Amino acid sequence: EKREVDALITKDHEPWLLAEVKRNETLPSLSLIRMAQVLRCPRVLQIVELDRIHKRVKAASETCHVVSASEFLASLP
Repeated sequence: EKREVDALITKDHEPWLLAEVKRNETLPSLSLIRMAQVLRCPRVLQIVELDRIHKRVKAASETCHVVSASEFLASLP
């Protein structure tokens, strides 16, 4: 049904972070927002290939962070 996300990270068996990777779509994908609502996931992230992107977007009742892949990867330990 094309209603999937790229990653779900859980903590203590509960949804903790949903992540979607897109080439250049800086608006959160509908699948990501729908899945966040269904799972009641507190952290929603869309990673994009474009440089210098870091924004918070309110979509429906969810807040999604859209961030450049380079910035996201650089923040990992």
